[in-house]
Amino acid sequence: MKMIEILNNLGRDKFIYTSPEARLITLYDDFFYSRNDYDHLCPGQRDYIRKKFLGNDFKQVSGSVFRFEDQEIAVLKSPGLGISPLSNLLMTLEKYDYVVATPLSCFLYFISQDSSDEEILRLLKKCPVNLDQAFDFTYQEDYRPRLLKSIASYKSFQAEHEASHKFKKL
Repeated sequence: MKMIEILNNLGRDKFIYTSPEARLITLYDDFFYSRNDYDHLCPGQRDYIRKKFLGNDFKQVSGSVFRFEDQEIAVLKSPGLGISPLSNLLMTLEKYDYVVATPLSCFLYFISQDSSDEEILRLLKKCPVNLDQAFDFTYQEDYRPRLLKSIASYKSFQAEHEASHKFKKL
């Protein structure tokens, strides 16, 4: 099985969102998304994705890096103070083939890359994002006008598609 096939299969899981084209993976986080979402995955999310990777013949080469054949996936680490979630994600994407990031980091990436609304709505439907926090992070960013134009519709969409059927601990 090839990496793209594995990612597409993982994306069928009700907690996992994948975008092979963007080289991103994220996980739904039921209770914590409003507070922890922006910089790191909670232990339950990390453990959940680790089990999924190992169950698909990935090798764990370090605490946060998994290898399948010649490709590596990194689980995004908290960058510390002063580094935005998007900057951290972009730096990690430079080093690895794929990145497991927070839903908010993925959302900011899609906005900054002018991704399609279809891709953004697919993310929001599966993995809620703290949109107010996302808006705050974009205060001095070049891509803020796109978010300013669309945030109301994203909030409305997310409210209509609340992932409440998934409320459980990972």
